[in-house]
Amino acid sequence: MKRFHQLFDLSDRVIIVAGGAGQIGFAFCEILADAGAKVVIADIDTEMAEQKRENLEPDLQEQIKVHALDVSQKTQVTELFDTIRQDVGSIYGLINSFHFKGNTRKLDTSSNFFADFEHYPEEARDLVHDVNLKGA
Repeated sequence: MKRFHQLFDLSDRVIIVAGGAGQIGFAFCEILADAGAKVVIADIDTEMAEQKRENLEPDLQEQIKVHALDVSQKTQVTELFDTIRQDVGSIYGLINSFHFKGNTRKLDTSSNFFADFEHYPEEARDLVHDVNLKGA
């Protein structure tokens, strides 16, 4: 890749990408790693994050670490920030690239996420708010 490093230099800057296992989030991770950043993917789906990371060139793989994070759990967010500061160093930036759109990785219009307002389950509404609003 190595073309973004010519545009800007983030050497040794620690940047967290919350939701980094997703399509957009992982694209951010690749670009940031190419620019020299130490990237932390913070995602609830660590398996997907690791699979994507393993498909990168070895030098980019070294720049990216994966940590489990459920942004709807405040204690997990606090613990992750403390862990990163201890293990990697001062945090330079954060990109929030997470969202909740139902219980599947792909858009499923039959899920309760797309139910009519009067039939929308309270548990689903709470989860949407906890991730998409409070998580940020």
